[in-house]
Amino acid sequence: MRRQAALDRRRFHENVEHPGERRVAVRPSSYKDLTVRRCASAPSGLRTIGERPLVRLPRPNNYLVANFVLWTLTYVIVTARMLAEPFPHAGDMALRRLGMAVFGFFACLLIGRLLSAIAEQPMWRRIVAAVALSVVGGFAYSILNYAVFYLVNPLWKVEPFSPISVAFTASMFFWTFISWCALYFAIRLDEELKEKNLRLVASQALAMDAQNRMLRYQINPHFLFNTLNALSSLILAKENERAERVVLSLSSFLRHTLEK
Repeated sequence: MRRQAALDRRRFHENVEHPGERRVAVRPSSYKDLTVRRCASAPSGLRTIGERPLVRLPRPNNYLVANFVLWTLTYVIVTARMLAEPFPHAGDMALRRLGMAVFGFFACLLIGRLLSAIAEQPMWRRIVAAVALSVVGGFAYSILNYAVFYLVNPLWKVEPFSPISVAFTASMFFWTFISWCALYFAIRLDEELKEKNLRLVASQALAMDAQNRMLRYQINPHFLFNTLNALSSLILAKENERAERVVLSLSSFLRHTLEK
């Protein structure tokens, strides 16, 4: 008991002489401290509860998901419309159309990369770029579509290459590409808003922590002054047992405050 009291007295004097230092306890004072240390030492990407690590699942890429859903719906709608009418070689046409959907998927990924490269530009420039890229994408899709269906092992009557037909097909799939650009802008705006909210919450937390620290720095000198005056009065009155209890209580309080 007296050894522990002597140790607490020494810690008390060290804290009074160096109030700005933050000391780290050698042993955890509670199960909560032990849990926090285990969580801090866990590998990045893992969450821990007690001693058990929990694997954090990766978040899906919203751009890839939106792109995949867009071209899946496009493929299903166009194929269903073609299957509604009796066409020969419907299965081969559906397979080739699947290849075109894959091309559209990767073309939209390229458009997304290009729009990301000009993300710092004004909004009107990005919109103009999105429209221009959608037009280019529509014509590229239309020309490749003609080659896939009428130049590579055609199983039906070959239609002559017509600029009007190519422009018509391009105008149809232009809306698919422009829809992708709209989805891209919506997802990016949502991510920017979430990032701003996170920064706002972080700044509010820092401001609150700074305010709490300022209040603690203002309160602690008055508290120590009053406590030490009371302790001095107890020593002058030779009430050693009460003075020892005050020293131990003050030491425990300061240690708990510094470990927060």
